[in-house]
Amino acid sequence: MVLDNHIREKERLLQQLKDGCAFWSYEPSSVTINTTSDDLLIEKVLLHLDIDEINTLFTIYPKQHIQEVWEKQMCVHEPRYHRLNVFLALVYFGIKNPGRYIENVHKQHFVELDRKSDEWFSKTYGKSF
Repeated sequence: MVLDNHIREKERLLQQLKDGCAFWSYEPSSVTINTTSDDLLIEKVLLHLDIDEINTLFTIYPKQHIQEVWEKQMCVHEPRYHRLNVFLALVYFGIKNPGRYIENVHKQHFVELDRKSDEWFSKTYGKSF
């Protein structure tokens, strides 16, 4: 029963996103509940829908999972989504100093990218920078 309700809610959110052209770069027939990952659905809802729909996410997914998606997909795009990120940090994730938190997530993302590029370079060319 709960699972059926979650599926219906996901389908409703997905349809709202499609109606709002959030998947403008996708082939319309390719955007279905079976082909859209939970992470992509969460990201698109956070970016494109309203508070009621964001609240619905928290009835479908654990808060920790939503926060992980937010950190990996939205915080790394600072300052593009700055106001939205601060709002989400304060209202939904209870982060006391959102500016500092978002900045740290953003910096950590680039540290990780740098580490991965160094690993790739050393594997590919047998030496590091």
